[in-house]
Amino acid sequence: MNDRNLQEEKSSKNVDRRDFLKLGLLTTAAALSAKPSQATPLTGKTEVKPPLQKYIAKQYDKLLGGALNGISDNQLKAHFALYEGYITKINELESRIKSFDTNNPDTINYRGWHLEQTSMLNGAVLHELYFGNLGTAEKEPGGALKKMIDRDFGSVQNFIGHLKTVGKIAHGWSLAALNFRTGKINVYGLERHNLNVPTMVYPILVLDVYEHAYMIDYSTDRKKYLDAFVMNLNWKPVQERLEMALSIPFGEAVTV
Repeated sequence: MNDRNLQEEKSSKNVDRRDFLKLGLLTTAAALSAKPSQATPLTGKTEVKPPLQKYIAKQYDKLLGGALNGISDNQLKAHFALYEGYITKINELESRIKSFDTNNPDTINYRGWHLEQTSMLNGAVLHELYFGNLGTAEKEPGGALKKMIDRDFGSVQNFIGHLKTVGKIAHGWSLAALNFRTGKINVYGLERHNLNVPTMVYPILVLDVYEHAYMIDYSTDRKKYLDAFVMNLNWKPVQERLEMALSIPFGEAVTV
């Protein structure tokens, strides 16, 4: 995999997903209200858990074997290999950064590593979110997700229209995310993994529009690929991500 491909572009979870989702369900009503929820003051009693020592590539074999319509196994396998390259690279970079002697006056490499770190990390995580929201388990949004989409976009059809339109014009990614500053769902376009990345947002739906995501199946016909993506969109993880995001209070307090 060359640098150009990298530019175009199984960790275990530290957080108990079930507890997160339970908490998210309790806070959904507050998130849908007109007034932003208030942040809870820090008590100093937050448990600090040991971090993961390295990134481990997640497996997405469940998407193979004809599980998707219009996205072939060959396309997926090539895409998986690219993602695994990001995992390898981010592990290498963070190891170098950790061992770097900051008293060394030669900081040229240090600067380059940090710039590349954001690209490799986002490349890995965005691909995990992308693969994660592919599938056919749940074909329509429901619950809080449906209510918030209707509130912020008028309808699911309008929401998908925004997502696809950004997908047509962006060079890298089209993603929907919960904006912690406003409590709204917005659609954002990223030119590259680490370019035009918004802050204080939580991605809930991710669409890869780099050519590597569809070249094998559709050559340069991005429109057909976008249609195939929507046809294979699994709303279940999108709903779960939103519920996790809603466990965090939104509004002015997030920029305290």
